[in-house]
Amino acid sequence: MNPSGELYTILEDAKSELAEWVRDNPNEDADERITEIADSSTPIYYGEIMQIGVDNIQLANTVPDIESDGSPCDAMQKVIYEYLEQELHEYFRELELNPEEDEEELEDEKLESEE
Repeated sequence: MNPSGELYTILEDAKSELAEWVRDNPNEDADERITEIADSSTPIYYGEIMQIGVDNIQLANTVPDIESDGSPCDAMQKVIYEYLEQELHEYFRELELNPEEDEEELEDEKLESEE
């Protein structure tokens, strides 16, 4: 899935944060840090959560693995968290396989976000 709208920005910021952490903490297990980044990056305001669902309709049709209180916003928030966590794990694996690209990608991402 290619995220769009606010979710794209959230994911790119989260990836930058993870890349920086990996650079500062080589050879560390990133599972806990990925969970923290996904959690802190997940929106909490209903309007933002629902707009992400509108912009990324495939997520809006996903049932979260994490138990939800049954409200649409809570379910969507859980889906966003799970998506971010999954994408960050994949990104971490890419960083492990190509550590020299880490700095280049981080710089490219910063330039793109400034445009």
